[in-house]
Amino acid sequence: MKKLTYFLILLLSLILAKATKVDANMMSKFDNERANYSQIDNQQYLNCLGHLTSKIAFNNDLYASVMIAQALLESGWGNSKLAQAPNYNLFGVKANRDRNVVTYWTQENNKIGDNYQIISNFQKYDSYNDSIEDYVKLLRLGLHDDTNFYANTWRSRTQSYRDVTDFLGKKYATDKNYANKLNYLIKKYNLTKFDQLNFGDELELNEIDQAPIFVVK
Repeated sequence: MKKLTYFLILLLSLILAKATKVDANMMSKFDNERANYSQIDNQQYLNCLGHLTSKIAFNNDLYASVMIAQALLESGWGNSKLAQAPNYNLFGVKANRDRNVVTYWTQENNKIGDNYQIISNFQKYDSYNDSIEDYVKLLRLGLHDDTNFYANTWRSRTQSYRDVTDFLGKKYATDKNYANKLNYLIKKYNLTKFDQLNFGDELELNEIDQAPIFVVK
């Protein structure tokens, strides 16, 4: 009986190890922009975003759930031209410096909710990690004339992710339904699990330590 139990435990360990290895390989491909995104389904794309954002969000007092929902919404699940190579802009961040700029038509909403299109300059990045880090910098360091502009996105300043989506709906986008869309994505795909350090394959402590921390000076 003991031998059978030991065998079953060993077999289960091998299966779990193989599954974890597949996930790690997929993350590595995503992180280095070598993956063929036409071959990655929405759930895999979501999980990759979760692993990429969780540690940096945790280190910077932010909700990974909100960041992931924004990336899904802004990038059209990674299908927009702005989000794909060679632009890698996951959050629709407008250009904030002269270099690395790309121009696209974008849809905006006026005060009464009507849609219109304008040409805007967006930031272009060298990688998805750069896009995520730059967005975290924006939320943590704010604007040049107001370093606390995005302070209401910090976990320590809010009661739940809904406080953040409500704030972003008023300050980040012109779409009057922006907050509702983020809330829908967070609830439908249970994105709050990425706000915890014990989701799925638990992040190692050294992974958390390696994630950049951005502090207002």
